[in-house]
Amino acid sequence: RAWQRWPQREELAQLCTAVKATLCEDSCRGRDSLILRGVGVLLSLLATTAMLSISSIGSSSFSGWPTDSSSSLSVEPLFGEHIVTAEAGAWSVWGWEPPAGRAAGCRWARFVNNTSICLRPEDDLLSAAILKDGHWFECADLPSLLGGGGLFVDVGANLGACTLHMLAATGANVVAFEPGAANRWYLRSSLLALRPPPRSRLALYPLAAGSANETLQLHAAVGNAGHSVLGERSSKYAYKGWELPETVVVRTLDSVLWPERARPPPSISLLKLDVEGFECKALVGMRALLGAAAVRLVKAEVFDDGLRAQGCSGVELQQELRRAGFRLFVAPADAAGAAGDPLARATPLAAETLHSTEPYNLYAASESAIQRGEFASIPPERWPRRRHHRSRTV
Repeated sequence: RAWQRWPQREELAQLCTAVKATLCEDSCRGRDSLILRGVGVLLSLLATTAMLSISSIGSSSFSGWPTDSSSSLSVEPLFGEHIVTAEAGAWSVWGWEPPAGRAAGCRWARFVNNTSICLRPEDDLLSAAILKDGHWFECADLPSLLGGGGLFVDVGANLGACTLHMLAATGANVVAFEPGAANRWYLRSSLLALRPPPRSRLALYPLAAGSANETLQLHAAVGNAGHSVLGERSSKYAYKGWELPETVVVRTLDSVLWPERARPPPSISLLKLDVEGFECKALVGMRALLGAAAVRLVKAEVFDDGLRAQGCSGVELQQELRRAGFRLFVAPADAAGAAGDPLARATPLAAETLHSTEPYNLYAASESAIQRGEFASIPPERWPRRRHHRSRTV
């Protein structure tokens, strides 16, 4: 299956044919013919072996490690899994050292379970909402979605509202990805204020999640740092313009969270995906994890304008999840405040359909986890039949 998905397979097949044809075309004659044919076949086999080694990685999106050497990677046991924790000369997980810089400092506010959070002192939409409510409403349903515990992956952590919420309200281990230096400064300040600091439960990566290993420009909206966009920008939700761009490191989640394919994949109970239009690319970069049923539940934002700015769409995002074996549901409007299982109140959604409340939050439950009985609130009859007409909005 990996070979069929690999985009360069046709080019390599043609190369193998060309090598044989060049070394021993029809004009080959005499005693050298056998030797030349043998060399052609040998080179073809070597090229094919290299091709199969690459395709065995299991993801069409994997672009390989940086060209210097794979020895630059540090793979360590983390939360019972073997995960990349550093790349020499490029990045490493946070080592719990105090953050430096940012003379403006924190605006401290009360947070979940008698904790505190470091907010931006300037005018900021996300900070203002947390200051008023004591939490960020889009994180309130996450503890209920976690199930019995396990690993929570926060892709697009921003100030860390959801990361901190899960650390304060659950016993889950947390892997957080946040490429923005300013956002990480506030997040690290909040984490160091926790008592005791959750050193054994958290890994903070200075990375963006994408479809390839590369560097990109990150653009943060003025007055709305929650709207930080990689690469192409949509003017929606950036009413005051943009901050100066920041160059950030992008890595595939497959390459960071599952670097050793001979080992079983990590077991991810819940993955939150909110990256302002980069969701499709993040999913492409984790096709191996999704294909191995390593992720039990995904909560993703469907922001069609932002997705289209990145060459995708809300429907394509949903179809990517559907192909990976997930059932789709629109999160209920009261997910943040109501008690009980939010999945029990979620609305089933066909992959080819955009919901009228767009942008909206999407729950994607793994079919494998459903069959194992991990979602008692999702009976089999709630799965909408697949439709074959064009996408539409309901």
